[in-house]
Amino acid sequence: MGKTIQEMNVGDSASFTKSVTDYDVYTMAGITGDFNPAHINTIYAEDTPFKERIAHGVLAVSLISGVLGTQLPGAGVVFIGQVCD
Repeated sequence: MGKTIQEMNVGDSASFTKSVTDYDVYTMAGITGDFNPAHINTIYAEDTPFKERIAHGVLAVSLISGVLGTQLPGAGVVFIGQVCD
């Protein structure tokens, strides 16, 4: 099991590194139905402020679930939701 709330301290941290691949972006598009050309169309994306395709914002946010479930607090935690402002 992971840490209990009593075992956690202010300042505890965890990190995760991942290279987001084309496969990840296309899979996210398929799962969410978000086929915005900014994510999947190279020619379209060249004319955007980003100048290249970008990953879905929710793909980046979803990586938090992996950290919570494996590192901090760890196994046993169930990520129910979050608020993003």
